[in-house]
Amino acid sequence: DPPDEATHAAVIHAYRRAKKGTADHAKAAVRCDALLRQMVELRLRDPKSAAKNGVDRRLFDDVLRAIGWSGRADAVDRCEGVLDLMEGLADGTLTSPLPSEAEEDHRRKKSSQRYIQGGRSQGGGGSGNNGPPGGGEGRGRGRGGRRRPPPRTRWENVGPAPISYTFAIDACVNSAAHLGSNGGDRAADILERCEDWSESHPRRCGPPDARCVSAALEATLRSCGALLRGATPCAASSGEGDDDDIARARHSRSAREAERAESLLLRLVRLNESGDTSYLAGVRLFARVMTALVKSRGGGPDAVRRAVDLFRYMRDESEFEGNDRLKPNTVAYNVVIHALAKSREKGVERKAEELLASMERRYHEGDDDVKPDVVTYGALISAWAGSNARGASLRAERHLSKLEEAYAAGDKRMKPNAVIYNGVISTLARSRRRGAAQRAEELLGKMERLYREKGDWAMKPDLRTTTSVINALARSREGGSAEKAEKLLRAAEKRAAEERKAHENENDNEKDGGGGSGSGDRPGGEGSYLLPDVALYSSVINAHAKERSTDSMEKATALFDRMVELYEKGGRDGLRPNAKIMDTLIHGWATSSDLLKAEKSLAVLRRMAAMESAGNSDVRSDTFSYTWVIYAAGTSRGRTEEEREHYFAIALEAFQEVHRRAREE
Repeated sequence: DPPDEATHAAVIHAYRRAKKGTADHAKAAVRCDALLRQMVELRLRDPKSAAKNGVDRRLFDDVLRAIGWSGRADAVDRCEGVLDLMEGLADGTLTSPLPSEAEEDHRRKKSSQRYIQGGRSQGGGGSGNNGPPGGGEGRGRGRGGRRRPPPRTRWENVGPAPISYTFAIDACVNSAAHLGSNGGDRAADILERCEDWSESHPRRCGPPDARCVSAALEATLRSCGALLRGATPCAASSGEGDDDDIARARHSRSAREAERAESLLLRLVRLNESGDTSYLAGVRLFARVMTALVKSRGGGPDAVRRAVDLFRYMRDESEFEGNDRLKPNTVAYNVVIHALAKSREKGVERKAEELLASMERRYHEGDDDVKPDVVTYGALISAWAGSNARGASLRAERHLSKLEEAYAAGDKRMKPNAVIYNGVISTLARSRRRGAAQRAEELLGKMERLYREKGDWAMKPDLRTTTSVINALARSREGGSAEKAEKLLRAAEKRAAEERKAHENENDNEKDGGGGSGSGDRPGGEGSYLLPDVALYSSVINAHAKERSTDSMEKATALFDRMVELYEKGGRDGLRPNAKIMDTLIHGWATSSDLLKAEKSLAVLRRMAAMESAGNSDVRSDTFSYTWVIYAAGTSRGRTEEEREHYFAIALEAFQEVHRRAREE
């Protein structure tokens, strides 16, 4: 006799024993899919071939599980095809013959193409046809174009259940590397498909349970993570657009995925509260959703509010309801403190301090799950660095001291790194207290020693470190601060050139087969050297402008000319002049004691116009630029009537020009 259903089922079970994550498992998933279709085709042609032991939904679920865990690029499409079979067999609308493998491949490619071209499909189905497989237009019709009535026999016990759709959503999770930013959309469509089937067949299938919703949530979080890592949204990649358009599309998609993740998490919580324990939401899941909200929405007020609301729910559930599963841990606290730090709202540093105090209190009471770590203090220092509160630098230094003391006592988790030091130096750069610039220099020197002498790559200073120290020097307005700032700039240029040369030598050794260590021995590798950019040069020029010495603006102008030369002749794109650095020059000349400050401010303004005419749109002058030229002319001392008329002409020219541009815009 030919193989019957029981034979097919036995072979499918044998294939399911293939080890997960291997090539054999991926091949076994495809073979299970083919055997299942052969079995269904056999039943449709000959209902008498039904197995005596009654093949039911569990066999179909086994195939869905095998495909869902295979990690194949077409796993989601194959799972949707199996769901089509289950729904069609349960309704009695599936007809023979089934589509061939070539037809199924075409359907799967067409289904995936819809997501590549425009995101979610319309409706929850995944077949891509106007009906179940085998029941498309022209199939199953008799003479005269009339459709044959569907067979009366139905395979009642193979209708999909929530677990069937869950296995299909698992495919979105395990094939995330192939789906990229579309995994969340695919999972949402399958979840919606489960809801539709449940509504139309309430006796056969219940609504999506907690396990099903959690799988969709996992797929959504992975999709959001792919977007945050730089995956291009398919809708943007299929059309034409510059990098800014793609970045905006990626930001919009990631925010939408984060909101969907939050909605699914709240839905999962409601299911848990109603008694569904097929999957229990825990603190780790809450922390991941909070992180997605904060990162995708750029740390805005709305993101902070959402993250804090989720944190409060966890805290209230653990304190008042005794739900230890949702008791906030160190990771949850860190996410909220980081959200507060990114928001830059007034008073967030105080709220962050309250959270730290809560952590320390619980830790001293014996709760080791909330021990503050280096991430906690780093986020807190970042919150103080972004505030203008009095005593911010002292608070930041106090937290740095705590880290250093704990690390010296043997707690390796509290080791400070360059990010921590950069945050403290940034608070010093914004501080007006005496000695802030000197303290910033001391911290930079300490970082240099740890990096150079002890080989601590985690303490390697970067451009942010140098820029913050230079800003602290400029703010101090102490004698010699500008010279120190320019010395730091030259040191940064020299360090970048040395590292670049060393990296090129390593590459040459590797090409020559010299067995060099390459860039993999150190963090950063290729591109770890960072050339000073226009922001760093702007900080040094600002330091010269604020020093107010007799030749400070001459030095600032010479430094600017050198930067422009490096940009035009040296190919340093990072030194492209912008309006901010040129406004710094105009302001510096306007507030100087130079006798020709009006003429020199106007010369910088005309130089801006020439650069803009040459194609550099970043140097477009604004009201600020013209205002300080007028100020320079108004504060110039004309000894004669002719000189006074000359300065008035400069002011009038700038005034008329700014009004003309305002009318044009």
